[in-house]
Amino acid sequence: RLGVAIALVILASGCSVKPEDLEKWKTTQKGPDKLTAVLLDDKYDADLRAVAAVALADIGEFAQWDMLEKSFKVIEEPQRSQIIDAIVPSVEKMMTEGTEPPSPPLQSQVSGKDLAHLVYPYSQGESKSKIEDLLVAWCVADFNHRFFIGRKSIDIIIMDVGEKAAGPMVDLLGPDSEVYDKVTEYLDKIATEEIQHKAGATLIGRARQRMKNYDGKIDQSLLVSLGRMGGPEVRAFLLENAGKTDLPSQTSRGSMMAYLQFEMWHKDDVETLFAIAESTDQDYSVRNWSYDAIVATGDKANKDRIARLLHTTSEDGSDKDRFRGVGVDELLKLLGTEGIPFIIEEVIVEEDPWDDWLDLRDYVPVRLVQGKDGKLLTGTERKKALELLRPFLEHKESMARGMVAYAIGLVGEKSDLEKLESMKKDKAKLDDWKYTQGEEVVEHFPNVGSVAEWAVNKINEGG
Repeated sequence: RLGVAIALVILASGCSVKPEDLEKWKTTQKGPDKLTAVLLDDKYDADLRAVAAVALADIGEFAQWDMLEKSFKVIEEPQRSQIIDAIVPSVEKMMTEGTEPPSPPLQSQVSGKDLAHLVYPYSQGESKSKIEDLLVAWCVADFNHRFFIGRKSIDIIIMDVGEKAAGPMVDLLGPDSEVYDKVTEYLDKIATEEIQHKAGATLIGRARQRMKNYDGKIDQSLLVSLGRMGGPEVRAFLLENAGKTDLPSQTSRGSMMAYLQFEMWHKDDVETLFAIAESTDQDYSVRNWSYDAIVATGDKANKDRIARLLHTTSEDGSDKDRFRGVGVDELLKLLGTEGIPFIIEEVIVEEDPWDDWLDLRDYVPVRLVQGKDGKLLTGTERKKALELLRPFLEHKESMARGMVAYAIGLVGEKSDLEKLESMKKDKAKLDDWKYTQGEEVVEHFPNVGSVAEWAVNKINEGG
């Protein structure tokens, strides 16, 4: 501050300042202070003050950029806008005259870009629009190699310019693009839905070409980029890939993963999703995630079709076992605690619920009283679950009584003890139910009464 004050005194007592003086000051020790003094002094016209600003940028040292930033903060309107209007032609010349990409830009080009970005927050009207065009053109011309060049990186510039930068950035997503992942991150933040969908359509072309050249493979980063952009075309493309059984698993899995990750599920896709989920030729993970997408649509009318998983998912029942747990989970996600009665009824009508898949009776009682986080229910949800479970202690099917007694043992209350005590006499066989954790047999239940006894002890122990 003192240096600038002294310079102001010197200038005030001296002769008038000419543009050639400013050029000479760029190379003198006290020159930067004198240039700053001219920039700050409202006795000089806007054109001369603009020349002083450009000269400071040309010097390009940290102290000069600091002076420029502080100066434009304190210069008042309308003088500041007039100076910026006068600067614009100079920064345009600096930015556009020099090397062409992919050659590294000259220092004068970098300085022009940095000065344009520095004054941008204060610019107005045509000058603001022109600066935006210049900055975006700079970024798009050689996005990858110019990313960190200058005072501010391209990501900062793009986010500062905002929506206006989005349209030109779509051109960076062509067949030879190396930057689609980063570009779509910005488009996701600044672009309109229309521009995002246009970008998505461009990326589909790139993805199809890659599949053609690399035996159907698509990089996960490209699928994620597609998901970010969204839109009907992308949604259809991802589902198309997910449904093809002749594609590499990284493509089919990655496509369905992107579909889910970016919440692209839609009620119009349900039949397609069921076709994928119910195909025994399809990849296990893709099928599983397809059910996730069906449930995510929130349509409870799909519960009966999902419940088929508890019974059979192929004509010969060959892959029933591995999808029964999926069925229980998906029904709970779709129906919530209110789905407990429906799930129990579906389990107990299965002809071979235990013989072919012993873990089902282990799995269901626990899952019925767990929340989405895998922890046992508490509070209101726990009470609601207990209200729905208790009537099944009177059920005619021993399987229902056994499973529900176990579930109540996990979350029950002292008020449940009387009923459970009376059930100790229930000798209905459970086909030697061994409750397991991995390979270890944790509990051995020959009949319903033995489950009730276990539940009583569990509640008395405090759960």
